[in-house]
Amino acid sequence: MDGDVHIPELLERLQVTCPACGVDNPSRNTVCSTCGEEIPDDDVWSVSATAVEAGLTPSVPLERTKNYRLLQEAAAGAVLGTMSDDMYRESLIKLMTVGDNGLRACDMEAFQKKFEDVEPEMKQLAVDLRRAFSMVLNGVQRMEKFLKTRNHDDVREGYASAKAGFALMVEVGAMAHHIG
Repeated sequence: MDGDVHIPELLERLQVTCPACGVDNPSRNTVCSTCGEEIPDDDVWSVSATAVEAGLTPSVPLERTKNYRLLQEAAAGAVLGTMSDDMYRESLIKLMTVGDNGLRACDMEAFQKKFEDVEPEMKQLAVDLRRAFSMVLNGVQRMEKFLKTRNHDDVREGYASAKAGFALMVEVGAMAHHIG
């Protein structure tokens, strides 16, 4: 990333799932790149960078976001015993990358400088976005403990934290779009 970093850029390469075929498309698409089906206007939001891996778009319900589905599948697979440890670990690594990359971007000097002289609402969005990435990372790290403890509470509590982080990302994105 260059020196000009702001919230819309942190939310850029987000994906919208086609309601007809289930393929992820760039959030700016109005029709599916695979099947040609129209993506409803309420599912499209031209946003902009690090929730890139998160697969989040503010106008898409949390349950339709790519990494929330991955989080759900990992948690269910661990609790029900239907996912191998290797697949579970692989899913968690992908999810940790989301949190870690997001935190790194929020901690960049360029990102922080961008918010020194903005209105309080935008400053709060930057704080909330960082908190969201932290919640995801902390939650997934808690879920990782399950591999050693086999305690389902580690999965449940970690899942709850990570889910809340993804939900906050969606909320921040919607507010940034509304304010910006």
